Amino acid sequence: MSLRDLKDILGLKGQFILLVSTVIIGSALSVGFYLTGKVESVYRDELTTRGRQLVENLAYNAEFATLINEKDELKKLVEGISRDSLVKYVRIYDNRSRALHEYGDVSLARLAQNARFVPMDPADSLSTSIWRSSGSSGDALHFSAPIVMWESELDREQLGSLSTGRSATDKGHWRRLGRAVVGFDLEPINIAIGQARTTSIIIMLVVTLMAISVTFWFMRLITKPIESLAEITNEISRGQLDTRLDLNRTDEIGRLAASFDRMVESLRRSKLEVEKYHATLEEKIRERSRELEEAQKQLLQSEKMSAVGQLAAGVAHELNNPLAGILGYAQFALEKLQNRTTDSLTPENVVSFTRYLTDIEAQARRCKGIVQNLLKFSRSSETRNDGTFNINDALRETVELLRHQLEMKQITIVARYDESAPEILGNSGQIQQVFTNLIINAMHATDQGGEIRVSTSHSPTLGEFDGAVEVVVKDNGSGIPPEIIGRIFEPFFTTKEVGKGTGLGLSVSYGIICDHGGEIRVESEVGLGTRFELILPVQRKESAADTTSG
Repeated sequence: MSLRDLKDILGLKGQFILLVSTVIIGSALSVGFYLTGKVESVYRDELTTRGRQLVENLAYNAEFATLINEKDELKKLVEGISRDSLVKYVRIYDNRSRALHEYGDVSLARLAQNARFVPMDPADSLSTSIWRSSGSSGDALHFSAPIVMWESELDREQLGSLSTGRSATDKGHWRRLGRAVVGFDLEPINIAIGQARTTSIIIMLVVTLMAISVTFWFMRLITKPIESLAEITNEISRGQLDTRLDLNRTDEIGRLAASFDRMVESLRRSKLEVEKYHATLEEKIRERSRELEEAQKQLLQSEKMSAVGQLAAGVAHELNNPLAGILGYAQFALEKLQNRTTDSLTPENVVSFTRYLTDIEAQARRCKGIVQNLLKFSRSSETRNDGTFNINDALRETVELLRHQLEMKQITIVARYDESAPEILGNSGQIQQVFTNLIINAMHATDQGGEIRVSTSHSPTLGEFDGAVEVVVKDNGSGIPPEIIGRIFEPFFTTKEVGKGTGLGLSVSYGIICDHGGEIRVESEVGLGTRFELILPVQRKESAADTTSG
C-alpha cells in the first residue's frame, strides 16, 4: 500500500488525528524518558554523595583506633555507620589488608576485597574509590576510603619548638594505616526508580489518551459540517439545486455555509436562465458556427494566396542547384552518346552513364524533397518514412553538391567529421535540406575569399541522456544584427533583396529539426560571422501525444 492510498483511506480527519497523535505520543515519550532519566540520575547521585561522605567520615574517625588496633572503638564506629538502612556491610582493613572489624554481608565484603576500585578523583591517590557489583547477593555499590595519618619530619630548628600543630611548611608524608570499605544496597534505589518509571508511563498514557480524545472531538466538530457540505455538493452535482446547508453557527464554518447557500441560489437562477434560452441556443450555435467556418476559410485562402506568391521565387531559388546538376549530367551523357553507337559502348562507358543516371535520379529526388519541404507552409505534408542514417554521409553529400557554387564564388569550405558519431533516426533528405539552407545562407553572407567551416561531433550517453550528434556551420561573413536575430526563424522573414529569398529557408529548417526532436542554436556578431549549431538526439523520445494516440 502506497502513501497516497493510505491518505485516501484515512481521509482528512484521520490524517489530522494521526499527525497530532504522533506528535503527542512523541512528545510524551520524550518528556517521560527525560524525567525518568533525571529521577534515576538524582537517586544515584544522591546515593553516591551519601556513600562517599559516610566512608570518608568512617576513615577519618578510625585513624587513631586503627593505629593502636582498638577494636572496641572500631566497633562503635561501625555500629554508627550500620544504622543507615542502605548499608549492606562495613569492613575496616589494616595496611596488610587484614580485616580489623566487619559488619553485615561477609560474602559481599569478601567479593569487594579484591575488586579493582575506580578513584573518584584520579589526580588524588588518596581519594575515595567506587565500584559496583551485580550477583546473587543483588546489586551493590562499594565505597573505599584510605585510613591515613600525617607523619612530620622534624629538623633541628623544630626540636625546641612547643607547637603541636601542622603548618603548611611542615615536612612529612601521609602514612597509610588501612582502609574503610562500605557497601550500599542498590535494590531499594532500583525499586524506587522502577516505581518512578511506572508512574511516568501511567501519566504519559493518561495524558496521551486525553489529548487524543480532545483532538478527535475537535476534529469531529470541524469535519461534520464539511461532510454535510460534501453530501449536499453531490446532490447539487445531480441537479438538485433546491438543497440548502443550514448551519446555526457564526464562526468561519458558518460563514462558509452561508456563502455556499448564496452560490447555490445563484446557480439555480443561472440554470433557469439557461433553460429559458435553451430552445433557441442550438440554432444560435449553428448560425455562429457557420459564420466562424466561413471566416476561417477566407483567412486560410488569404494566407495561402499570400504564401503562393512568395513560394514561386523560393521554389526557383531552392531548385536551381539540383536542376543545374540534372541538366549538366544529362547534357554530358547525351554528348557522349551522340558520338557512339550502341555496339561501340565499352563497359567503362556503361559504368559512367550509370553513374550519370544515378546522379540525375538523386538530384531529381532532391528536387522532390525540396518541394515537399517548402509546401509545409501551404498544406499538410505526408507522413515521413523515417530510418537510420549517418549524419556524416548526409553532410558530406551536401558539401559535395554545393562545392562547385562555393568555388565559383571563391569561398573555401572546410569540413571536419567525427567518425565516432552513431547513426540517428530521421529523414536524411530533410536533414540534407537543412544543411543546404545553412550553407547557402552562409555563402550569401560571405564575401569572396571567405571561409565556411562545417563539422560534426558526438556527445555520448550520460545517465538518462541517450546522447546526441552536433553539427556546426560557421562562416566569417557579415553576421546578423542583434535587433533581428530573434526573428530569423519566422516564416517569410528575410533580409535579402526581392527575388533572392522567400524567408522560408530557416523557418523550414527550424521545423525539420523540431520534427526530429532536436534543437537549433545561432550565435552571430556583425562583421565577424555567424555560427549555427544543430543538436540531433541519437534516440528520439516518443512524445506524450504519440503515446496517447497509439
